[in-house]
Amino acid sequence: MHFLNLLLTVLYTLYVQPLLVTENNNTYPQPEHVLCTGVPLHVVMIGIDGLTSDGLLRANTPVIDGLRKNGAWSLQAQPVQPTLSSPNWASLLTGVLPEVHGIYENGWEAPRAAVAATGNSGYELPVPSLFAVLRRQYPHANTACFYQWQELQRLIEPNATARLSHTGNESITVNCAARYIKKHKPAFTFLHFDNVDHAGHIFGYQSETYINAIETTDALLNRLVNVINQSGMAAHTVFIITTDHGGIDHNHGGQTPEECNTPFIISGPGIKKDYAIKNSLQIYDIAPTVAKLLGLKQPAHWAGTPAEEVFLNPGSSVAVP
Repeated sequence: MHFLNLLLTVLYTLYVQPLLVTENNNTYPQPEHVLCTGVPLHVVMIGIDGLTSDGLLRANTPVIDGLRKNGAWSLQAQPVQPTLSSPNWASLLTGVLPEVHGIYENGWEAPRAAVAATGNSGYELPVPSLFAVLRRQYPHANTACFYQWQELQRLIEPNATARLSHTGNESITVNCAARYIKKHKPAFTFLHFDNVDHAGHIFGYQSETYINAIETTDALLNRLVNVINQSGMAAHTVFIITTDHGGIDHNHGGQTPEECNTPFIISGPGIKKDYAIKNSLQIYDIAPTVAKLLGLKQPAHWAGTPAEEVFLNPGSSVAVP
């Protein structure tokens, strides 16, 4: 019976579960991963929902620790208020405050007037996401997003990415992203993981189960790093580890240090190594930092600015030596 259960589990994982992944595969003329600047740069941004600075310090995370040792980092990156997922992922992806994107709670939907005016599905942001900005400036650049939390789909325009996949599972998230990166070598990839935040809500953000969840996510990231190394992309790939908020007790949404002091790590070519970021870093500074990496012109309405101090050569338009 044990063998039968194991066999059924393996068959489900291999053949059934992948079919449950929802995605859009937009067709765009895709050259190699070189942008119009001619720079073969890749940015892989990993968003770990509800990751606290204290939890990261307590957990055994060799992959994330390696990126931190070889990059720049902060344990006091600041979210916007309230410290909920939708407002903060929206600010991260748009470079603006909630006063501009208008999202203050989870479950947000675009106002009916905005839907009628734009003809969109009711899920797109009132201001363009980083994906949309990249698509407009570099129409041929390949981008992808693999996300576990379903509501994240509301924060990214459906036609702004070549691949937008709701996975619902951390392992599938990594596997789908690894396969896609290996084949297409996208300029920008965003992965979202949700198990850490789930563990915080259920067991507490200081619990051992929460720490174990961080360690499990870190172990999964090893697959992604290995694929990038094996694909010959490592010399031209910048990794970003970030989050939307911290947590205290079993929740978040307030202004305590546990909820507001969050980790940020950036690692790769052109980035300082083992460097503790000294200046204040806001969540809406992340989109401008990615834009600088990819040689994008920053939209005038963005509130954030690139984290210039993390670059070896702050004056360069991209982080490639």
